[in-house]
Amino acid sequence: RRHTRYISVTGVQTCALPILLGVTAESGSTVAVTATKDGSAFTLNTGLSSISGTGSAVSWTPLGASAAALADGVYVFSFTQTDSAANVQSSASTLTVTVDTTAPTAATSLAFAASGGTVVANTLNATNTNFTVTATVTGDVGSGGGTAELLVGGASFSTPVTASVASGATSVSLTPGFTTTAAVQGAMASGSAVLTVKLTDSAGNTATSSGSGNTVTVTDDYVVPTVSAVTSSTAAGSYKAAGTVALTVTFSEAITSTGSSSLLLETGSTDTAATCAAVTASTTLACTYTVVSGDTSSHLDYQSTSA
Repeated sequence: RRHTRYISVTGVQTCALPILLGVTAESGSTVAVTATKDGSAFTLNTGLSSISGTGSAVSWTPLGASAAALADGVYVFSFTQTDSAANVQSSASTLTVTVDTTAPTAATSLAFAASGGTVVANTLNATNTNFTVTATVTGDVGSGGGTAELLVGGASFSTPVTASVASGATSVSLTPGFTTTAAVQGAMASGSAVLTVKLTDSAGNTATSSGSGNTVTVTDDYVVPTVSAVTSSTAAGSYKAAGTVALTVTFSEAITSTGSSSLLLETGSTDTAATCAAVTASTTLACTYTVVSGDTSSHLDYQSTSA
């Protein structure tokens, strides 16, 4: 009586390609293959026959080389060899293959937050040292979990920004390893950039976020605005205590100020600051100087463009 030897899988394709199984059997024998799919009988093409070269692995394609991929499901393959003397021997174990060609549901509801320095919504400025993007995960990435990757302009960062996604997770957070302003500016060039999240499930299928609310457009502005002019619409003259002078500060680019800002003026032995109203995306800042008893200046001026 001759003996049959079987080996493990030499290749498994879990995408849209035929699955290949590697089998080693006795020279001159015929190998029959049976299978179930999700617990039910599954019809295969003809088995391997007339295997030559004992000890060599043979590839076998369940649906034929030109056929479409196996449908998603769990397949259990069994092998039986019949030699030239009609001796029959079954494999000692079966082979289980899970086919998963379904892409995960793309991430949604992306949100961006800069960190370090002055934080402005959906913006990176000269003071920021890092940032984080969060996203909502729906559906599942497979029992083995998956990964998420942050993309900029549809491409990976030079050092990929990734995070593990556990099976059943509902969100993911992605943070690059930047610690300096130079690192941020090196990865996110001036202008604007679109950030997306690519999910990869445990079978290797991918889906990238897209559409309104599922991407983030970040403004990358690292140029510090400067004061280009300070003017007044108030007529020249002498003003008593509690009198007011209107001032306009013009900047080199649009600015946003929150809360109270001020402009320090040269008003004699004790300098007085003009108060300025908050603005959003404006190149000018409206300020009011209220004269204080003791202020003296023949030509009212600001101390400096950074005052």
